[in-house]
Amino acid sequence: MYDRSKDLIVVAMPLYGHAALALEALETILASETVFRTQIVVSVDGDPRREVFDSLTLYAAAHSNIHIIFGENAGPGGARNRAVDYILEEMPDVKAVYFVDADNRVQPHTIDTLYRQLLASNAGWVYTNIDTFSVNWRAHYGNSYSRLIHCITDNICDTGSMISADVFRSGVRFDDDRQNGFEDWEFWLSAIEAGFVGTPCHDTGFEYRLRAESRFKEANRDRSGSISFLRKRHKALFRRPTLVGFEHEECPRYGVIRAGEGTVSLFTDLSLALPISSSMMRSVPSGAVCPSRIISISRRFLPRPTQRR
Repeated sequence: MYDRSKDLIVVAMPLYGHAALALEALETILASETVFRTQIVVSVDGDPRREVFDSLTLYAAAHSNIHIIFGENAGPGGARNRAVDYILEEMPDVKAVYFVDADNRVQPHTIDTLYRQLLASNAGWVYTNIDTFSVNWRAHYGNSYSRLIHCITDNICDTGSMISADVFRSGVRFDDDRQNGFEDWEFWLSAIEAGFVGTPCHDTGFEYRLRAESRFKEANRDRSGSISFLRKRHKALFRRPTLVGFEHEECPRYGVIRAGEGTVSLFTDLSLALPISSSMMRSVPSGAVCPSRIISISRRFLPRPTQRR
């Protein structure tokens, strides 16, 4: 029987500036309590400050599980990609990569909680709610993941998520175009196109540092331009049939009650409607959805249900 405690989780930290904060983040990662193997890779993104070099080399000398890689400045996306490529090449047995920005922190149980959720869900990545420190602000992203919501509303997954190594092995990478301020959102859209989905995980202890200025706030000043970039980059994902398919699977718009059969068909695309027994809906209430419209229709007008291949 396979011993899961042998699974390798790598924490990846892109770094430019925040030398003092990075050491604080590293201390919280080193204090993690988990049965799984962990390694830490810090990707220094062309930071010229001597204090960064001195501090990190001392930490790497003191801790055998800390690896420091240096490269030319390539922006957040490029720094993360450099870390990913290093991890896949030097640690080929890696199971998951957990991104922690240098100005954030984790609790002792964070890594263990996220990885157990990743294993249980079989998802491509596990994302958290946002709990800030120093400033009283929270963000809750719901109890279930939706590709439709992720595509058409906002980025509901912080970059500080634990990602299955299979996502990166499939070729998905961060966009390193500095014109795009939403490189994290763009990454998740690429993962969706590659067939992966996320899953939420609450009470992880991930601590987000909310700063007066950040790349996220800068990107939101030209939000329309950034979203236009995403839609052009992922045209197939934003086509109507694709979005309708997501809606049909995740939050169907219509419901048809089949009188005498004890079934209800929930759908957006009628050709894909499958009957759901009323007893099934009662037994799994959390798995049921409430359509916005209930339709009464003669059986002869209903097409024969077919399953999507």
